[in-house]
Formats: sequence, structure tokens, C-alpha cells
Amino acid sequence: AGQDRELLIMDLRPRASAYANKVGGGGFESYSGCRLLFGGIDAASVVRDAWRLMGQAVSNLCSGEVGSWFRDVANSGWYDQIA
Repeated sequence: AGQDRELLIMDLRPRASAYANKVGGGGFESYSGCRLLFGGIDAASVVRDAWRLMGQAVSNLCSGEVGSWFRDVANSGWYDQIA
């Protein structure tokens, strides 16, 4: 208690993309007392969609649709993102 701590800010984009965006008028947040880390993910929307589809595969399994599990997991693309 009472110690100064840095707030961690995660930007999922690659660092180069963030800086290129900054040159074009966009960019990223930067605050004193904060540490900014870049995740190196080129297309966060692709990761988000794969996560959503993997969640649907799990939901299907939980609702008894066992026969579609392998197909649903393969079609989610989730393993492509974490490999």
C-alpha cells in the first residue's frame, strides 16, 4: 500500500502498425505512470472472431451436439491463432 505502481496498457497491434497509425493522425495512448505493451497481433478482429466461434463450438458440445465438435473447432480457426 502506498507504493507507486504503473498501469499496464495493452495494445494488441504490432508496434510498427501503431506507430504508422500515429503518423497518419491516429495512434495510441501514452500516459505518465503507465507502461505500454504491444501484442504483435496483425488482425485482432480475426482473433476475436476465432474466439467467438470456438466459444460456439464449446456451447454446441455442452448442449449435446457432440457430432459437430471436431468440425466446429476446426472451422473456428482458433488453433491457427494460438499456434
